This record gives sequence, structure tokens and C-alpha cells, in this order.
Amino acid sequence: GVVGEDGETHQGVFDVSFLSSVPGMVIYSPASYKELETAIQNAAAYDGFCAVRYPRGCEGDVPDLTVSGDVTVLEGGKKAIVTYGRLFWEAYAAKEQNPEITVIKLNRIYPLPEKVVEGLSAYQEIHFFEEGIQNGGIGEHLAAALTENGYRGTYRIHAIGERFVPCSTVKEALHDLGLDKDSMLKAVGS
Repeated sequence: GVVGEDGETHQGVFDVSFLSSVPGMVIYSPASYKELETAIQNAAAYDGFCAVRYPRGCEGDVPDLTVSGDVTVLEGGKKAIVTYGRLFWEAYAAKEQNPEITVIKLNRIYPLPEKVVEGLSAYQEIHFFEEGIQNGGIGEHLAAALTENGYRGTYRIHAIGERFVPCSTVKEALHDLGLDKDSMLKAVGS
């Protein structure tokens, strides 16, 4: 993801787009070090290509949420934020301010878990937040899957456009990219 002061050439925002084009690839994106352990165990047990994204900066104070399976859902209302990796903590903070937001966290981001696509049909508005390049990202994969399944609600991808992320702090970069808690609350109309 966004690495902040390491510089423009070190931003890890392209990996999901190119890795998801590899046949048979499985990608995990944990939101904490505890989840990282589970993802590594799952990857080690998988007989094929697998990638695990590193949740940089999430080694400290994060709530201890029980993660089981490929998806974690924090129920709310008919507007949903779907995300993965450390952006989950921004969505979690947004939900704390507005409990009506449903937050859906992908633990395994590729291939998309089937129950995610099926379950999202219940939401009238979906906002996908991705700390990666939009072109070829998971948000676009999910949009295609929803379209194939006849989704009739509103779907919007919030991701990084066709550009490099300039050097700044991670917090500043996420704000400038519209991927922080405040941007999420604004997007869902809170």
C-alpha cells in the first residue's frame, strides 16, 4: 500500500493489479499482525501461487477482532463500505462514528469470495475503498462480478488513479487520495 516517506518509487500500490492477473493466484491482505499469521498459515497450506500483503504500520494498537474465513462483516444499514488490509481500520473508525454503515472486510482478496458477491446484493449503496491502483484492482473485479449477478444498486470505487503517489506521511497521503476515515464518511453521506 501507501508507504509515505519512502518515496514515489516505493509505493506498493500496483501489486494487486498485476498479481490478480496471474492464473491460479490467491492473494491475502491482512489488517493486522495477528491476521498476518493466519494469512501466512493459509498461504503455506495452499498448493499453488499465493501472495500475502504486509500490513505495514498495523503492529500496534488495533482492536482484537476475531477473523475467521475469507470475509469479516460488521453489520449496519443499507450502505456498505468494502475494503481490505489496513484500510479496514479507517472503515472501522468511520463505522464507530456512524453505526449505520456496514463494513465488509475481505481477508482473502483474490479470488473474490463467492459469498461476498451474493451478500452485497442486499445493499443499496456500496463504496469500495482500495489502497491500490484502480485499474485492474479488486474494486474493478468486484464491480464486474456484481454486474454479472445483476446488481441494481449504486457502486463506487475509491482507489488510486493513473498516477504515482507523491512522498508524504501515510496519513497525509490517505487523506489526499480520499481513502481515510473522513473521506469514507463523506462518501457514504455521513
